[in-house]
Amino acid sequence: MFLLTSGAAVASLLLLFIHFFGLRLRQKLEFSHIQFLSSILHRSRSVKKLQNVVLLLTRLLFVVSALIAFFLFISDSSEQEAAAGANALVLVDDSWSMKGVAKVNAFSKAELIDQKTTAFLSEAQGGKNQSSIANTDAQTKKTFRTFSELENYVAQQKKSTALFIISDFQKSQFSLEQVSTFLKRNSVSLVSVPSSSSPNFFIDSVWVDQPIYLAGSALTVMVRVAGSQQSEKEQVLIKALVGDKLVGSSQLLLEPQQKGIVKFDLKGEGNSATKLKVVVEDTKSPFDNEYFAVLPTPTSIKIRIGEKVEQGHPVVQALGQEAAFTLHRKQSPSASTWFFDASTGSINSGTAREMKDWLQQGKSLILVPAVGSQDALLSLLTEIGLKGIRAEASVSKTLHAPDLSDPFFRSIFEKQVRNMKMPQIQPLLFWNSAFHTILKFSDNSPFLSSFQLEKGKLNLFSAPLEKETSFAAHPLFVPVLYQLIITDNTGSPSPLAYALDQDEIRLPAAGALAASREGITLRKDAQNIIPEQKVRKGDVVISLPTDVTIPGFYEVVAGEQVLSTVALNIPGKESYLESYSVNELEEIAKEQGTSIKVVELEENLPLQKLFQNSESGMSLWKYCLILCLLCLLAEVVILSAKKRGSLI
Repeated sequence: MFLLTSGAAVASLLLLFIHFFGLRLRQKLEFSHIQFLSSILHRSRSVKKLQNVVLLLTRLLFVVSALIAFFLFISDSSEQEAAAGANALVLVDDSWSMKGVAKVNAFSKAELIDQKTTAFLSEAQGGKNQSSIANTDAQTKKTFRTFSELENYVAQQKKSTALFIISDFQKSQFSLEQVSTFLKRNSVSLVSVPSSSSPNFFIDSVWVDQPIYLAGSALTVMVRVAGSQQSEKEQVLIKALVGDKLVGSSQLLLEPQQKGIVKFDLKGEGNSATKLKVVVEDTKSPFDNEYFAVLPTPTSIKIRIGEKVEQGHPVVQALGQEAAFTLHRKQSPSASTWFFDASTGSINSGTAREMKDWLQQGKSLILVPAVGSQDALLSLLTEIGLKGIRAEASVSKTLHAPDLSDPFFRSIFEKQVRNMKMPQIQPLLFWNSAFHTILKFSDNSPFLSSFQLEKGKLNLFSAPLEKETSFAAHPLFVPVLYQLIITDNTGSPSPLAYALDQDEIRLPAAGALAASREGITLRKDAQNIIPEQKVRKGDVVISLPTDVTIPGFYEVVAGEQVLSTVALNIPGKESYLESYSVNELEEIAKEQGTSIKVVELEENLPLQKLFQNSESGMSLWKYCLILCLLCLLAEVVILSAKKRGSLI
């Protein structure tokens, strides 16, 4: 500023000196018509005086404009060097949506950005070769996947650092509030990489319609399909594959802003988990076409029954006909359900302790009374913690029809059953309340109820299940018995798939190896990943490293033993490609009172050139240079209009 002021002062003084003292010497001319010439000279003096004043102002304006243009040009050059030099930091969005096709359709957004930033950094570092750029890339270029990572990077930089943020600015990733707050606090340059305008179809989620998958039974898989940037109805093809084998295919007419569901009926092979890959046909945006899921392992439920229970017992016959159930006459650690019939089992304090330990492990107990005195059974129930049970007078009652609105019966009856003939039963026990009463008599007294005891569940019948009783012969008996056991063994099923950005993944199958010295390793092809892991309530909870970015199936390995398989997918929000336009970003910044530079990345224009073009409208030195030329033109016109012999 001092140089600008000093230069302007010196130039002005020099110009004034030339204007007033650098005059030509007048020559004395004598004419015969002195009076006439004096009159003409008197009239022209006012015009010449005005010309001199205008000429002085023009020259002053020329000098000032030239000085301002010079210093503005130097200042702009310094800012550009600082923006593209060692103090520049390029922050590149590395989220999965950047693998989608760019607006220019020649490359994916990630490929286009890689080309532009490489050339940009090469120019910024004085035309260094690729190897030199790679050595300093960690200081000049960083990647982020989430808005919080972006904020952390920006917060760590000095105010003198020129920040360039390159992203598609997805609305699903950057909320309006986040963008507004960020632009209000930071002065940055934004490079928008818009997606192709074509609609993007993707798999939103996959789930199964039953709580437990029994060996040999069919499994219905539900697939929810969604779309983004969709303006009209479109037909979408969805395929289901197990390995390379096509196991299902379906078409869906998808409405804009809506989601559709398709079903696939599958049957597991063997006793291993089924690796299912669901593919949506979308050639225009293929980065998220695939969705991976690990279907539940076919389960064989192990049931403990008493050694004295006869083979002809209706419960033994019913369970023995189903391959999904395995009966154990003796105590088995792997058994999860214990069927205890008071008519064949011993009732004593040892039995009570054993039942309490069983329930403490979170297992289920099915208990059926025997004909005769109930004193021993009531004493047993009291000892294991169930109170309020009393003996009931043996009077025949009609069993009430099942309540089909109860979730317990939803998978038993597909539609309403009318006029079902219910059996006559003589109850031996009675209780007033329970955790869940599944079946009851016409007078609302209970027949089958569930109680929560310790960590497990006790299912109590109020009447025996002998072969000769009418309920054991009723069509309702087998499905109720199956559903009772299946419900008790459902527990909390593991998710079929996880997202790559998920904070934690719980691995119940690995709980037994929590103390393993090798720890847990995730393996995909030849890649081995050791995640951060900790033991919580008997399970192993892992946190995925940030470098795990490839969707697919990952084996959970401890040492050389493969414990299970997990499916990792691209987060669903990455598939919603709607993004902020350049105008929207500028408007948001304007509302926050912040002046930022926003450009749209183009295929055939270098990144540095984009910023030069965006700044060209704001470079005042060009206007000053134009003003200098106009001043010179004005001086030429004034001088040419002056007659010979002028004072100048």
